[in-house]
Amino acid sequence: MLFRSEACEKLGYDKSNGIVIPNGVDTNVFKPMDKEGARKKLSLPLNKKIVGFVGNLIEVKGADRLPAIARELMKLRSDVFFLIVGDGPLMKTLRERMPTKNTHFAGRVEYELMPVVMNAIDVLVVPSRQEGLGTVILEARACGARVVGTNVGGIPEAVEHEGSVVPDFEDGEPKLAKAIIDLLSTSSRSHSSKGFEQKWSWQSTVINEVDTYKQVLKEDDPDD
Repeated sequence: MLFRSEACEKLGYDKSNGIVIPNGVDTNVFKPMDKEGARKKLSLPLNKKIVGFVGNLIEVKGADRLPAIARELMKLRSDVFFLIVGDGPLMKTLRERMPTKNTHFAGRVEYELMPVVMNAIDVLVVPSRQEGLGTVILEARACGARVVGTNVGGIPEAVEHEGSVVPDFEDGEPKLAKAIIDLLSTSSRSHSSKGFEQKWSWQSTVINEVDTYKQVLKEDDPDD
């Protein structure tokens, strides 16, 4: 895990007795459902390739990069539509600069609707300048969406092989757009696998935590 490696390097810790248990996703809630039904529920077009952004509309999340990404995508494909979920100080700017006819601003969405959002999109874009693990990536993957993200924080660990990771640099929007196009061109949707659930589901997280605590208590038991 990236953050453990960074912490160990700074603290001089040799990782001999450390373990990282990642945050998980509720795969009983975030799971594949009928995409057409999901799009109808959100009043989204059925015949478009939908690129989604989910998060606070702030620079650290890379929301300011969305108009440039959109311009590059529109040069390469005419059937791309954008779904922006979230709110924040960049909302006014985005409404002015995103392609009006090809963008839907959903604002803040109730948690109960998030699985519908993730099933409605084809690709989730995460253009963050700074990020933790990125639970939103796991939620998208659990629903079958592919992910394009910047190479910062825990994004690469969350994306794994179900998407594309682009080096983080200014003026990198064409690279992000190209990565999105590549995913749209090579595959429609992925499928949440048993391996994904074993690694990222909340159930697995709980099991791993319990097993870890049992092992620690066993090692500390003087009578064992």
